[in-house]
Amino acid sequence: MTIYFMANKFILPKDKHDRIFENAIKNEYLRFVKPSNNPEVILLGGQVGSGKSTVRNEYAKNNFLVIDTDAYK
Repeated sequence: MTIYFMANKFILPKDKHDRIFENAIKNEYLRFVKPSNNPEVILLGGQVGSGKSTVRNEYAKNNFLVIDTDAYK
């Protein structure tokens, strides 16, 4: 089995992709933030106990969308 074949095996049809985005992602995450003319991305990483959650929580108070990769393990 080639990598190309395996990758295509997991591609969603556009209608299903759009439905998941509208019903799950947009409603769950984007309803809490306002659109911005100057969007920014902050990638936060560090060792256990380094204060990532504290920093994340401060940004979350100020119209930042927080995507916690631990929620997707």
